Amino acid sequence: MNKEFFTIFVILAIFVTFIQSATIVVEVGSDNKLQFFPNDIKAMTGDSILFKFVSGNHDVVQSAKADSCDKSPDPNAFQSEVNPPSKEFTITINQTSGNIWYHCSVDQHCASGMKGVIRVTSNQTSNAITIPSSFIAISLGTLVSSFIPWL
Repeated sequence: MNKEFFTIFVILAIFVTFIQSATIVVEVGSDNKLQFFPNDIKAMTGDSILFKFVSGNHDVVQSAKADSCDKSPDPNAFQSEVNPPSKEFTITINQTSGNIWYHCSVDQHCASGMKGVIRVTSNQTSNAITIPSSFIAISLGTLVSSFIPWL
């Protein structure tokens, strides 16, 4: 009986971990323009932001504020390479609230408006695909009921 309980616990822990964080994709240089798309997103602690480099020469650099084209002085501020070899750059949201500003530091891209913001909240849905709570309840109920005969 303990083995079955442990199995259920592990499956539920994996499932809960999976549904608690999301990956939000931001295109860098979409439509061959000096832009991030989307450039204003909502995220929660634990979410990942995946910057996909789709065209042009660009990077992603964390700013200290909205109107800045300078890298944040924070020693933990992020900065990608210009056109990373993988064409992707991922950050994980560690803060619980506030805004994370970013821009492209290549040439005059930032001055031309290539900027974005991640609005971090602890209680709102992110831009990622969400799973309705009724689906989760049904799925968890089905999962647990399938193990009841073992108990």
